[in-house]
Amino acid sequence: MNHSINTTTVPPEGLFYCEEYQILLCLTCRTGIRPGDASESHLRNVHQWKGEELKVALSYISTLQLRDPHTVDLPPNGSTAIPELGTPVVGYGCESCDYLTSSWKRLKEHLRRERHGREGRSWKKVKLQTFSHGHCARYWIVAEEEGQGHNHVSADLDRADDADDNEWTAMLSRYDVTLGKEHEERRRIAENPSGVENMSRWVQEMGWAKHFEGKDKTAIHLASLMPRAHKARRQGQQNPTLGEVDPQLALLGDSFDRVIKRCS
Repeated sequence: MNHSINTTTVPPEGLFYCEEYQILLCLTCRTGIRPGDASESHLRNVHQWKGEELKVALSYISTLQLRDPHTVDLPPNGSTAIPELGTPVVGYGCESCDYLTSSWKRLKEHLRRERHGREGRSWKKVKLQTFSHGHCARYWIVAEEEGQGHNHVSADLDRADDADDNEWTAMLSRYDVTLGKEHEERRRIAENPSGVENMSRWVQEMGWAKHFEGKDKTAIHLASLMPRAHKARRQGQQNPTLGEVDPQLALLGDSFDRVIKRCS
C-alpha cells in the first residue's frame, strides 16, 4: 500500500498526514492525533508548542480532511507497516476470533472469558500497529517480509523475539496446564444446576438443583451407590458397580415375584 504525503502543503516538522486513511500522525508519540480541539490540545499540552509554531501547525491542520484515529477503518491484517508509526510491536492474536492485543495479561483474560483456550494452542504471536494507544488502541497485523519499503520490520526486534521464544514457550506451557486444571475443576463441580435447561417441574419439586450446586460430582456419584458398591470402589475393585447387586434384595425380589405369580 502507498501511505503517501499530501503534497498540497508541507507539514510542520513532527507531523505527518497519512492521506490513505486521512489520519494526522504525531511523529514524536508515534500515534494518531484526533481532529478538532484535540489537535491543538495535543500540540499545546503534550509538546508545549506555542506562538508562531502552533499557529503554523493549526493552519496546516485546517487544510486537511481528518478522521478520528479511535474510529477510522483500520488497514487490513497483513498490510505493510507504516514507518511513521514506529517499529511494529510484538502482540498476540486469538486463534478462535479476530481479537488482537499487545498485552499478555489481556490475552489471558480474553481466552478465559470467551473460553477460546480449551483445546490446544489458542493464540499466536504477531506484529501489530495501531493509530491510537492506551484503552482506545485498536490493532491490525502487519506483514513481516523484509526489504520491501514499509514492510521492513526491525531485524533487532526479530532477534529479540528469537531470544524470547523459549520464555514464551514455557509461559504457554504453564498457561495451558493452568487452563486444563481449571477446565477439569469446572467439569468436576456441579456448575449452575439451576439454569433454565435443568429447571423441570420434577427438579424444582425435589430441590436437587439447590442441593447439588457447587458439590463435587464424584462425591455425588459415590453417595448414590449401594453400600456394597461403595465398599467395592474403596477397595479398588475393577468393576465396583457389581456391588449394586445385593443378594438379600435379590431374594426379596424373587419372593415378590412368586407371590404375584401365585395370586395371578
